[in-house]
Amino acid sequence: MLAVPEKSPFQHVQDLEGKVIATELVKVTERYLAEKGVKAKVEFSWGATEVKPPVLADAIVEVTETGSSLRANGLRIIETVLESNTKFIANPAAWNDAWKREKMEGLLLLLKGAIDAASKVGLMLNVRRGDLERVLEVLPALKRPTISQPE
Repeated sequence: MLAVPEKSPFQHVQDLEGKVIATELVKVTERYLAEKGVKAKVEFSWGATEVKPPVLADAIVEVTETGSSLRANGLRIIETVLESNTKFIANPAAWNDAWKREKMEGLLLLLKGAIDAASKVGLMLNVRRGDLERVLEVLPALKRPTISQPE
């Protein structure tokens, strides 16, 4: 996303002609600006890109899923630079090799687990047996907890 400070007068990428844009995606940003016919200085940002405007940059290009980090830092999105999604690509010859396929399927399982877990929260705690029912009553969305008994 291309973002600027909330109070910035910039409304479109064309408004950034001659300005400074901070990003970790230098080549993507340069290609985007070239497609839009905008000449601006693109600077590589070593993390914490959201805090650069308005002092160190006029705008930023940042990867974001929800935009919440941008908003939390007083920035507003003015344009979408690129939309992407995750794909796992395998060489057909490697996929046909049983050993390599097993390794790829294991990797896919780990990636899918990480993606699925991103929207979930885990909680581990020690509870006296007599307090267990009361604890389960106050924990939201907990349906079937794993309960380990001491040995």
